[in-house]
Amino acid sequence: MMICPDDIRSRVVGYLMQRFGMRESLWQDYEFYQSSRGRIHLGPCELPDRPKPDSVGCLIARLQRTVKPSSALFQLFGQYVQREILNLDRDQTQRYLAGESLVLATDQIADCRPGFVMLRYDVLPLACGLLREGGQLENQLPRASWCRVDLL
Repeated sequence: MMICPDDIRSRVVGYLMQRFGMRESLWQDYEFYQSSRGRIHLGPCELPDRPKPDSVGCLIARLQRTVKPSSALFQLFGQYVQREILNLDRDQTQRYLAGESLVLATDQIADCRPGFVMLRYDVLPLACGLLREGGQLENQLPRASWCRVDLL
């Protein structure tokens, strides 16, 4: 794991600012680290010399053709997201957390553009979802994170 080069850090921060309205200053007290397969982690600015850590911080994104935000990013920093927020009702939340993809009504997605969105139940940031044209919400939760939630 290594500190991200400035161009990669700028790409990630720029995407988060442009897509989600997250302030650039939000990231000033953190360092961005890059690991294998385009994984971007957010961690402390300074690390101890010994022992050398295998991994640092929290996975916040993956670099592919675009930046793919992680659910952990939204769970930790969701309060700073200003746009591309999709509110789910109780039934939709339970189904999404159980691993289902959803088809949403046009009025529910009116404030969102196709692409990655932050999913929220009430005021709680839940996860990252991929909104497609026509209201198809593709589940982005890893299978290991799927869960049944009865009490909301």
